[in-house]
Amino acid sequence: MDNFAQNWLTIQCTLIKKCCCALLVMKEPESKLLKPLAQWPPDNKEETAQLLPIAQLALQRMANTITPSILESDRQAFDYLASPIFIGNHFVGVIAVKTTHQPESTQQHIFTILDQGKKWLELSKKEPPTFYASVVHLMAACFEQDNYQQSLIALIAELT
Repeated sequence: MDNFAQNWLTIQCTLIKKCCCALLVMKEPESKLLKPLAQWPPDNKEETAQLLPIAQLALQRMANTITPSILESDRQAFDYLASPIFIGNHFVGVIAVKTTHQPESTQQHIFTILDQGKKWLELSKKEPPTFYASVVHLMAACFEQDNYQQSLIALIAELT
């Protein structure tokens, strides 16, 4: 799952405007401890380490968490957002994101993007044949359409 998780996180970060960095931590099944599984950008451990406190706060609250407008040394404001990940009723991890300061409506939109992305993680946690069959089904639904707009509509309908 590590490669899938890294690719998933990269996609999430490209969908989030003004994303500075992100961290995905998942619960290890055998030890129940949280382990960093992916980070973005992949080679910047110092910056993604700043996301651990907001991830822990989201874990304590078991809810979406925002720490807005933190001024850093260069006088720029940043928002820290974190969202717990559940598969069914089981807690499996947390995604944390740092962005430049955003209006509240954009922050809520970021949580919407993350919620939609979590559905892909849920698919990946199922048995591999089911996951890949689902991906192929989604691709087929898109390729059956006549144009790009119809493909997007079909994709959204299938994902819902």
